Amino acid sequence: GQSMRRPTGSPSWPVDAPSGHSESNADPRLPPARIRWRVRGQRVHAWLVQPVHPSTLGVFRVLFGLCMVKQARHFAHMYDDFVTSKLLLSYAGLGWIPLVGPATGDAILVANLAAAILVTIGCRTREASVVLCATFTYLFVQCESFFNNHYILICHATLVASMTEWGRWASVDAAVTYCRRVQQDLHADLHELHELREVRRRGGGDPPPPLVDSHSGAPAASSAADSIPYWNLLALQLLLSVPYSYGAIAKMNEDWLLRAQPLKSWFSPGRPASLGVPLGLGTTWWWPWFIAWGGFAFDAAIVPLLFSHPLRPLAFAGAITFNYMNKLMFNIGVFPYAMLSMLVLFLDPHAFSCDPGAVRTRPSWHWWWMLPEWGPVTARAAAYPGVLASHLREGVKSSRPSPAPLACICRCAADSSAAAAAAHATERDPCSPAEFAERSDARGGWDEERGALGSGLAPGAECWNARRDTRPPAMPRTRPSSTR
Repeated sequence: GQSMRRPTGSPSWPVDAPSGHSESNADPRLPPARIRWRVRGQRVHAWLVQPVHPSTLGVFRVLFGLCMVKQARHFAHMYDDFVTSKLLLSYAGLGWIPLVGPATGDAILVANLAAAILVTIGCRTREASVVLCATFTYLFVQCESFFNNHYILICHATLVASMTEWGRWASVDAAVTYCRRVQQDLHADLHELHELREVRRRGGGDPPPPLVDSHSGAPAASSAADSIPYWNLLALQLLLSVPYSYGAIAKMNEDWLLRAQPLKSWFSPGRPASLGVPLGLGTTWWWPWFIAWGGFAFDAAIVPLLFSHPLRPLAFAGAITFNYMNKLMFNIGVFPYAMLSMLVLFLDPHAFSCDPGAVRTRPSWHWWWMLPEWGPVTARAAAYPGVLASHLREGVKSSRPSPAPLACICRCAADSSAAAAAAHATERDPCSPAEFAERSDARGGWDEERGALGSGLAPGAECWNARRDTRPPAMPRTRPSSTR
């Protein structure tokens, strides 16, 4: 909001805008804080949408769909029980949801089962996921006597999954897409062959090569069809980690940790929970205490262990044992099976792929955590906001902003892979800070008192936008033969 003035005695800021740029359509210069936050937001977006292989998400869809088929069979006689019941207990605040008759209810149950089967085989996966979420949620809220807190997790999981592309691999949809892509490639090859014949008949050279993906070297359409955005995987990982994390918080109370209640009541002699424990351990005095403290430690540690590369085998062994014991001791439906199927999400995304090119879509993981590293736009993204902020702090401002810094920031934040960053570093006239200082002195550049343009530039960062003229150099499509 401050007026933009030029400091006394400083050289003129470039005011010659590129062709097509006028004072009327120039965007106002953003404050340095807003520029930094914009770059951070674009880097987060690039981190979330980087491509990963869909194999683990596809296997999770198949396993989770089988769990939903089993759950649909468990709900099969729901409306028969409603007909013989004298009272239906609706949830607090949900009494406005209309109840349906037995015939309509049976139709909803059939739709729920059909949607679960379609999700399992991956046929019209997005639509089937929406129907599965809607029908299961409606059946869940009909009567409180059917309450199971794990059903809430299923409602949320189906809702989030319907927004992802979990039908991209091991599905009927993927097979149909592959057949269409083969057909399109065949038509494209025939068209290129026809063009090649025409060019050779006229005595010309070969036609230009097809467009390829710069990250993987594969055709662009093929690369896009064989990957999913990373946020699809991360969203389900975080969602299915909530029951474990909240379970640890819920167990942090006096009854559970200091009195082992209600575990002592559950594992009293003759109770079903104690009979389900092998070797008669359920009737020993120390078993409730072991379950109390062991369950708390497991819930508190399992999520960090699953996200840890070195400790992931330990987490898998603990999760399999924990859910197996839950199935033996307690009757909690398909929850143990659903949580076991969740473990495949914490494998490498291309773990189930037999394609040797699947490694192309593998992100650069952190050395300890199962999280991709930040994209290599640090040098470019850090250079320009710092340079611009230096000018704004020193009062080097202009009534007509140069569009080069903002355009460069938008471009550098869009680069999300090492290949793209390397290409930009070699193709766009890189220079070292020493070379830039030499050029700046030759052109009468700023000195330290006026906020030198070269301050804060990382080696290899491009600096054409900091020169006296505002026109960027030509950006060739191929790497130049000579290097500095």
